[in-house]
Amino acid sequence: MRVLVILLALSLLLVCCSEKPEIKVYFYYSPKCPACRMVKPYMNLLKENVKDVKFDFCNVYDLKNCSNESIAVAHKYPFMYIPTVMVIAGKDVTKLTGSYEVLRLGKILESYGIETPKIVFENVSYSVDECISCHEERNIPPPSNFSCSYCCHKAQR
Repeated sequence: MRVLVILLALSLLLVCCSEKPEIKVYFYYSPKCPACRMVKPYMNLLKENVKDVKFDFCNVYDLKNCSNESIAVAHKYPFMYIPTVMVIAGKDVTKLTGSYEVLRLGKILESYGIETPKIVFENVSYSVDECISCHEERNIPPPSNFSCSYCCHKAQR
């Protein structure tokens, strides 16, 4: 009987502690900012395709259209530059500032077990992060719409 109680307690502990934290992503940008315009298609791709994450976009030059929650997060975790992304997963807070850091958001989400979109080129799937890394290695700008018409991987074959 004692063993059964211990096993039951351990299983409850595992169920309780194995739950994924709620993940929220706050994206601070301006339509006038060139770096923000560069990452906005990527952020839109994630917002449209990642279902287990709450996304909140805030145009810092039009705060009246920002949620109260995104404004509160910006006050609690101040930043000076845009684009900036705040990832809040339970008690963990990650700040990504600048276009190249923001483009690593997929990798952060994957570290929490969240599946992110893939880019398919010639029937082969690549993660967005693979495409971004490939572009960085060749000193070319990140993909503008994250649907490849030319692929670095093709050049490697």
